[in-house]
Amino acid sequence: MLETLSSNTSKTQIGHSGMLPEGSDNKSYPIVPFPAFIKAVGTNRTDWQDPHWQLISDLCAPCHIDYDFIVHTETIAQDYPLFFRKAGIVGREDQLPEVRQRKGDRLFWDFYKQIPIEDLWRIKEKFGADYEMFGYDFNDDIRRLFGR
Repeated sequence: MLETLSSNTSKTQIGHSGMLPEGSDNKSYPIVPFPAFIKAVGTNRTDWQDPHWQLISDLCAPCHIDYDFIVHTETIAQDYPLFFRKAGIVGREDQLPEVRQRKGDRLFWDFYKQIPIEDLWRIKEKFGADYEMFGYDFNDDIRRLFGR
C-alpha cells in the first residue's frame, strides 16, 4: 500500500514511523499512512483486499434477508424508542443510551480531509452499493467534508 504514495512524499509528510510489532504470523508490517490505505482500498488489486474492507453486500447477502429494522450507530439513541415500540418492548427505557456528541466525529473528518478528491470518488464507486443499502448518501458526506 505504501507504493501508492508518490515517490516525492517524505516520511514526515505521511507520519510514517516504522513497523508494526510482530503479529501472530511472526511477521512485522510497515505502518501504512491513512491516505495510502484509502488509495489502496479504492483500487481493485486483489493483493490488498481484506474482508475488513470488503463490501457488506458481498459478505452477507443482505438483500436475501427481510430485515425489520436497521439501526445506524450515529443515531442509535434516537432509533431505540422506535425499535422498542415496533418490537413491543415496554418498561426498558433505562436501557436507552444517552444522546451525546460522538468523540470520534471530528477526528473522522480530520482524517478524511487529507484524502485527495479523486481517491474519495474511487471509494464512492467501490462502496456506493453499501452506502445506498444502508441509507447513506456519499454526496452528503462529501459536502459535509468540504463544508467544514
